[in-house]
Amino acid sequence: MKKILISLGMLVFVGALVAGGTGAFFSDTETSEGNVFTAGALDLKVDSTAHFNSMVCVEGEDGYTWQPEPGAFPNDEVPAQHYPQPGTACTGSWTESDLTDAVEWRFFNLTDVKPGDEGENTISLHVYNNDAWGCFLVDNVEDNDNDCTEPETETGDADPECSAVAPNTDLGANGLGELGSAITFDAWLDQGSIPGFQCNNPEDEDTAGASCEADPTEGDNIYQPEDEGPLFWEDETVDEASEGPFDIKDVLGAAYSIYGCTDATGDTNYDDCHGLAEDGRMVGSVTYYFGLAWNIPAEVGNEAQTDSLVSDLTFEAVQHRNNPDFTCTPREVEETATLKVDKIVQFSSVTIEGVEVADFTLHINNGDGIDMDVTDEVPVSDLPPGTYTVSEIYSGVPAGILYDAQFSGSCVDDGDTGSITLGAGDNLTCTLVNVVSVDPEFNPI
Repeated sequence: MKKILISLGMLVFVGALVAGGTGAFFSDTETSEGNVFTAGALDLKVDSTAHFNSMVCVEGEDGYTWQPEPGAFPNDEVPAQHYPQPGTACTGSWTESDLTDAVEWRFFNLTDVKPGDEGENTISLHVYNNDAWGCFLVDNVEDNDNDCTEPETETGDADPECSAVAPNTDLGANGLGELGSAITFDAWLDQGSIPGFQCNNPEDEDTAGASCEADPTEGDNIYQPEDEGPLFWEDETVDEASEGPFDIKDVLGAAYSIYGCTDATGDTNYDDCHGLAEDGRMVGSVTYYFGLAWNIPAEVGNEAQTDSLVSDLTFEAVQHRNNPDFTCTPREVEETATLKVDKIVQFSSVTIEGVEVADFTLHINNGDGIDMDVTDEVPVSDLPPGTYTVSEIYSGVPAGILYDAQFSGSCVDDGDTGSITLGAGDNLTCTLVNVVSVDPEFNPI
């Protein structure tokens, strides 16, 4: 009996152990579900309104056309001789967009400019949805003579390339035009009479667009020096501007100081100084207006006739957060150069025949490994910087013919040869003209 009781006690004890092993402790579980990293957005949009000789490029039923600026003409009557005329097609204006290389996204696409002409583009930049650093770059500048009109060939030192050739000679894209040095640019922060940018407040429909009720002179294409501060470009040429890039923070940061702004972030909820931050950043979702005016002074002469000026204008926005020391990167300077030899044959008399450009073999030599024939009007790229000799060999000279060589363009005339010095990044043209004439001492008998 005693043994049985002991056994039962053991059974009870084991049972207690089993019961303890299946009991519950206090506990708590927390789960964070669906963890996500989403990249923020940084999107730069650009729009533009073009003005030209008191006309503005606006969109209507017939697309974009030139129309008179309000109050620019007495009784709103545009003289018949005015250029451009109302209703003619135009480019240079568009609404907020991403830009492509299409013609309609060119700020300037003017094909008949003359001394005394002037214009302006009001350019607005929008950075969504974060603060950003802004950069502006003028690049890929081409300033070409193209055709040499008869008046242009008589300008002497003002246009040495055209003065060295006969009228109506096509010099093409020689990179030696005079229009680039004739057109000057002014630029300013078109913020209006109140510091910063009060228009385009998404919470106030009355502020949509430029020149809103909150600041009627904001983005109005008119420079008001007493309100908008100093020009940040004044009488600038494209060649000078292309030495950039241009840091927009320099302009915005200077405005912050000039107007005594106090909010370092630049976000004043569309009150005074909105968009003007102490470090010059572009504040997210602010619409910034810039005026970019151009002018061809009336005193510019015939040397600029038929010249063309082409360039790229690039705006860039770069993340501001975690990037406090950003500076716009200077464009890389090419370590090589490009040279083109432009061969021209002229005749002193219409009776002379039998001499053509193809009869000449053109040659360049830098005395340091470059010794090669070149083709007329075909650029030779990737040349090391240095001084080159340009020469020619004429095969099959007709009896009694003289063919004096004259070097011009970027070449220095050294008699029978020309010399040209190429710097890194240069794209130059050496013009070689042969004036073919009859040898007065030639006796065919």
